[in-house]
Amino acid sequence: MTGFLVLLGFSAVLYLLALPSVPPGIKVVVLTAPPVAALMWLLDTVFDRRAVAAGIGAVYLVVLVALNGLVGHPRLPAWTKLSSPRSP
Repeated sequence: MTGFLVLLGFSAVLYLLALPSVPPGIKVVVLTAPPVAALMWLLDTVFDRRAVAAGIGAVYLVVLVALNGLVGHPRLPAWTKLSSPRSP
């Protein structure tokens, strides 16, 4: 059952990434949030390091703001964006 849910999640992420109408910032969050959340859960629950988990969450938020600014930058070449519609 877990494998099925993981497969379902991956297919939902791939579908979201293929849609050109989804802003690139949402795509960055969808790709990066699950591993960070899993790491924070692992540090808090298994190793009982709540302060370290909170620090990782704070650093993630700062990096997320920087990534969203970089992905949305108008001078960024089109080939570097995740999926950008081509304009004539």
